[in-house]
Amino acid sequence: MGSRFSFDPPRHIYDEKYAEVARQIEADLFTHRWAVIEAFEREFPDEDARMLAFIAGDADKPEKILELAASGILGPECRDQMTLAIGHVADYQTTQYVRGYWPDWTPQ
Repeated sequence: MGSRFSFDPPRHIYDEKYAEVARQIEADLFTHRWAVIEAFEREFPDEDARMLAFIAGDADKPEKILELAASGILGPECRDQMTLAIGHVADYQTTQYVRGYWPDWTPQ
């Protein structure tokens, strides 16, 4: 008798991994600071996002600026932008993770 292996469908793996990746990014903005800043610069035509990317990109400790933005101290608009930027970075990293198992998969 042969044994059967079963794998979760890619969407299920993506959904589970996405939440984990987003929490990791929020917990360690120092490691992910440049990816988050790039998400601001590339993904958002919004003036608040461009300003936040400019401020964080020129700061000595950009992760501190990002932490302030994520906490809402710099205003609700900055907190919203941080949530979106972290979501973009988490989406990219999670998609790459799933593609390690299913190379042609894309989230829908």
